[in-house]
Amino acid sequence: MEHNQRNKIATQVSEGVSFLHGRAPPFVHRDLKSMNVVMDFDLNAKLCDFGLTQSMEKTHISRRDNEGGSPRYMAPELFDSRGKITEKVDVWALGCLVVEVISSRLPHEECTSIQQVMTKTLVEKQLPFNDWRGVSSSVQRVAELCFMFPPESRTSAAHLLEALQRLR
Repeated sequence: MEHNQRNKIATQVSEGVSFLHGRAPPFVHRDLKSMNVVMDFDLNAKLCDFGLTQSMEKTHISRRDNEGGSPRYMAPELFDSRGKITEKVDVWALGCLVVEVISSRLPHEECTSIQQVMTKTLVEKQLPFNDWRGVSSSVQRVAELCFMFPPESRTSAAHLLEALQRLR
């Protein structure tokens, strides 16, 4: 797949997340991953599997044990049962998706278990990608804004969308 098509897909996924977050009240998808993006015959990307999606009628969603999610795409706060769920969990996962679409590499590709992902993320404070091959420095800079460890420091889906649209 050519570079321009990859950027288009990353932008369309960002549009979908930005739409969810821009609603009143906003919605949090909570299970963004490549398996939950479908393509039409013209290679337009659409989000799917809204089984964990919740409305943000309050400032956050309280966690319950065993809620699911996909560890490779999960924000650090999702590994903590006391963690608060906000739209920033989607922003972390969206950063993972953007880099995956552009580079064809999975987040935490070197990890083979949830324990390794948790150690890498929570203990070692490493980003989902150690290797930025195939990712331009401008996309890397904007993706890194999605991977800020304090959730309140992360960028928004709308900001990521704007940045990707400028790069097209």
